Amino acid sequence: MPSKNITLAPGQSGTVHFSYTPTEARVHYVSVNGLTGSFAVMEEVMPGHHIIPLNAESNEVVYDGESGDVAALTANIVGLLGVYYDDNGVWKYYIPGFATQTLTTLEHGKTYLIVVSTYPQDWLVPDHFAAPPPPAEGTYLVSIYYAHAPSDPLPSDWQPLITYLVEYETELLVNFIKQQGYAAYMPTMAVELIELPEDYMWDYQIKEMIKNRPSYQDTDIHIIIGSSSSGCNAHQFRDIVFPYFAGLEMDVYSMEGRGGRYNQCYSVLAHEIGHMFHLQHCSNKPCPMASTPVSYSEWVTMGRTIRFCSYHQAQLLPNWKNRDYEH
Repeated sequence: MPSKNITLAPGQSGTVHFSYTPTEARVHYVSVNGLTGSFAVMEEVMPGHHIIPLNAESNEVVYDGESGDVAALTANIVGLLGVYYDDNGVWKYYIPGFATQTLTTLEHGKTYLIVVSTYPQDWLVPDHFAAPPPPAEGTYLVSIYYAHAPSDPLPSDWQPLITYLVEYETELLVNFIKQQGYAAYMPTMAVELIELPEDYMWDYQIKEMIKNRPSYQDTDIHIIIGSSSSGCNAHQFRDIVFPYFAGLEMDVYSMEGRGGRYNQCYSVLAHEIGHMFHLQHCSNKPCPMASTPVSYSEWVTMGRTIRFCSYHQAQLLPNWKNRDYEH
């Protein structure tokens, strides 16, 4: 046990300093010549958490952590005597060990009285994550996936190729909607690779492969481009669009239709996104929902733009504005 000696003349006083470095997180008790005290040592703050200081026996705290069960959230408070909340003049309480509790949850932003027997100490609470704001009118976040079959070569530049291809196509749709006086924006938020298994057979399996990815959960429209042997066919399944491309050779599949070889890329993507917004087939060529797509020469004659027929335009625009789509 450490000790120090100090010599004082009559009427003098002095200060004696002791230092101690604790090695574990717990309450430590101190006794010096009959005087006693204690202090609490907390573990290093975990990621996603922060500290609320409790500096007195009674602490009025605006709780800024994540809402949740009061017992779980206060379990790391040393010597907790009670948590109290004034609910319009009626005091609710959580007292550890009591059979009856009237306070069961802590809510972000509300003020509580935290009473402890050990202080000062730090209360470790989980960070609060505010819900994301609703998307701006006419905004649909896009994620793009390249479904790569194991038997196909993987181009080193697959990512910029499919990004260019999809963004060129979606911009055509956005421009058409803007020309009708509606807000429209389709930003690409993620471009990712899907490695298909050897036994891959059906497109619906892809949703199972991506549904837990943050890129899928945080976006609205998901576009799958399959490699040559992937077997992906052009169709729409709820919030997933499969525009069929047999490969990624841009001289064949770009919207410029280089060499006169044009694969109706815009028709396929706009057509399947149209289905997502509840549009059905028609025979009003050059509407993207027409069963027969436009040829390359027709595309050039149209000025490389997109045009929905009046029937489908009357359906698409309000559905787009009101976010009435399959998801």
